[in-house]
Amino acid sequence: MTVTASRIEIIEGESAVLSASVSPEAASDRAVAWSSSDRSVATVDKAGTVHGLRPGTATVTATAEGKSGTCAVTVKAKAIGVTEVTLDKTELTLTEGETETLTATVRPDNANNRKVTWSSDKTEVATVDGAGRVTAVKAGEAVVTVTTEDGGRTATCAVTVKAKTVSVTEVTLDRAELTLTEGETETLTATVKPDNADNRKVTWSSDKTEIATVDGAGKVTAVKAGEAVVTVTTEDGGKTATCKVTVKAKVVPVTGVDVKPWSVTIGANGTTKLTCTVAPSNATNRNVRWESDNPSVATVDSDGNVRAVSAGVAKVSAVTEDGGFRSGCTVTVKEFSSGFEVGGLFYKTAKGYSMDFVEVTGNPGGGKYSGDVVVPGTVEYDGITYTVKGVGNRAFEGCDDLRKVTISEGIYKIGAYAFYYSGNLERVILPSTLENIDDSNPVFEACSKLEIITTAPREGQENYCYLYDKALYMHVGRTEREILSWIPEKKTGTVVIKEGTTKIGYSSIRRTNVDKIVIPESVKSIDVHTFVSCKTPLELELNWKTKEDVDEITTNMSDPSSFSFNGTDRSAVKVTVPKGTKSYYESHWLWSNLGGIEERP
Repeated sequence: MTVTASRIEIIEGESAVLSASVSPEAASDRAVAWSSSDRSVATVDKAGTVHGLRPGTATVTATAEGKSGTCAVTVKAKAIGVTEVTLDKTELTLTEGETETLTATVRPDNANNRKVTWSSDKTEVATVDGAGRVTAVKAGEAVVTVTTEDGGRTATCAVTVKAKTVSVTEVTLDRAELTLTEGETETLTATVKPDNADNRKVTWSSDKTEIATVDGAGKVTAVKAGEAVVTVTTEDGGKTATCKVTVKAKVVPVTGVDVKPWSVTIGANGTTKLTCTVAPSNATNRNVRWESDNPSVATVDSDGNVRAVSAGVAKVSAVTEDGGFRSGCTVTVKEFSSGFEVGGLFYKTAKGYSMDFVEVTGNPGGGKYSGDVVVPGTVEYDGITYTVKGVGNRAFEGCDDLRKVTISEGIYKIGAYAFYYSGNLERVILPSTLENIDDSNPVFEACSKLEIITTAPREGQENYCYLYDKALYMHVGRTEREILSWIPEKKTGTVVIKEGTTKIGYSSIRRTNVDKIVIPESVKSIDVHTFVSCKTPLELELNWKTKEDVDEITTNMSDPSSFSFNGTDRSAVKVTVPKGTKSYYESHWLWSNLGGIEERP
């Protein structure tokens, strides 16, 4: 028995026909039976037709009269073609140097040939390997394509490659310091590191634009003399670098100098101050040197202060350091006068001061001042300027025709009895510089029509005079004392002595016409002759609360017996005191012999 083919291959679902040869031809039974060793792979019918069922191998056998022949059958899978291919991403963005793998899906899932190939249209931008791994090479755009081996199906992914980000690490300036003259400009150069930093933008600023400015290109412009700091700042990371800018004033040469006054007369040991004006006003170097051509007559210091040495004439000059320009003043030194008359007022050397300090004195001939009088701050006599420091003792005493006295700024003191018994004097104007009014002798006694006006003291002034409820006080800053100096005779009603007052001065309440006087507890001393010739009835409200305080009031009196109410009706003086203190006052010699002592509720 022989089968026509010993081996065949068929496709799954297809068939092939086998035949068998029976020998000898004269055999009585030539019928052939067919069978398959694996009917799940291939079957065979009576006619020898083999049907492929699934991939695999089977043996087909032909049998006749006990004799057989075989054929090895191989069933191959039915060929399934590729219909499409897709990618998991159609767009991909990478930074230079980065990688990412694309995934290809071949359809159908049972396609026989699922092999694919990969390609990039711009390998200089992005490459792709056989596994679909994309590598970013440089900034740009590329298209990665996958292609099936079966059917040439394709899918693409658009790949965008961004440049690798390089951050700024530092910025430097070509100069750390820069010196310019007003009006000059210079450009600073900034260097950003690293050189391949992506964002190399910078901004510029100046901490003092009034001295130096800087524009967006780093150009520095000097505005005026001084120092400023210019800063450059990176947009990426805020890195900074600075340059100290020193601006010098533009050099303006000196063209001249002028000294004022051109001539002056002073007394021996006297002083004066010269001033000089350097031209132009904006000259760069305005320094001058002062010199005297006759130091035995007058000397001069570096500030132009001239001091007289002896009688004679000297030329004091200022010489510019720039250009040596010169201007001078003729200084005439004369001997000081100890007493003189100017403008109807008489002056004498002020006690305790140098010869060029004087005070107003009374008319040595016995004449009286009258009308409106101004006491000046300075007075010139025989070519010498004298500084007026005060109104002397008894200067305006008994001047019945005197109406008004204005005391100028700079005057320091008023002496004892200065306006004593000037009964028609209506007004005295005191300067802010007044520090002392004699508080041990009467100054304004018997000035029944007088009103005093004070000028507010200067800031920080320690000693000064002021008005409170029209009464005159002195503030002595060195000892922190408040002294009542004078209550106007024409004042009526009630006088409340200012709280904080520590002393009631000599004759300060003399000849008063008030009905009541309130003396605060702060008062620690009352001088003699205080309550002389007061109008009665009179009430004194006293406020000391301890026997020690009551006794202390007259402890320091030089002559307690003269502390009296002479000219005052003692019986018409009523005293009121704090509750519980009456016995302290009744045992004190000053208050015990008055019209009565009563305790206040």
